[in-house]
Amino acid sequence: MRIFSALFAIGLSLVLVGVAQAATITWGAATNSASSSDVADGGEVIAALNAGQPSLPDLVLDDVTFTANDITGGGTANGMMTSHSTGDTTYDSFLTTLSLGGGSGERTRTVDGLTIGSDYLIQIWFTDLRNATSNRTMRFGDGNGNTVDLKARNGAYGQYAIGTFTADDTSQDYTMDPLGFGNGHITGLMVREAAPIPEPSTAILLGLGLLGLAKRARQ
Repeated sequence: MRIFSALFAIGLSLVLVGVAQAATITWGAATNSASSSDVADGGEVIAALNAGQPSLPDLVLDDVTFTANDITGGGTANGMMTSHSTGDTTYDSFLTTLSLGGGSGERTRTVDGLTIGSDYLIQIWFTDLRNATSNRTMRFGDGNGNTVDLKARNGAYGQYAIGTFTADDTSQDYTMDPLGFGNGHITGLMVREAAPIPEPSTAILLGLGLLGLAKRARQ
């Protein structure tokens, strides 16, 4: 029995060591939602979700198709406020949806379909316009203590934030934590490959090429 217990303990420790943790997300600043140009550019889109009833039609923003999805699994609210507009009716439709649920406290959701070692960006939107005086704050994070706070903004569309991470598994966790109210809320989510950063040599050659063009233009 002691031998079996020892072997079991070793096996359990190996399993625990092998469990991948969510990669660290480096978050940018919370930004007020303004137009469909808010949608981040990059490579292949891995996930693009509009937090609405699944029966809603897809929405295309800046060439990205967002599919309606009850992201929290707790229900949705749609068409919360029609007196405010960004000037883009499709973006307005996107921002007036909400998925809510899961109860108070931090909740974790997962995005699949990643390639280990590849760079990605994650963009999250939060708007809560069911009450014109609402000024709620949702905290989004990576489960490792790296977070960003998005505010509902009284009488206006809310905010979004963009984070970047390098996948250490084929999936990535993200967390939602309602600060001082009952349920996790989210309006939209996108995960896509991060735009590649030019290598120094490429950037130098590009700079020299532009400099040469400028000189020729002056001649």
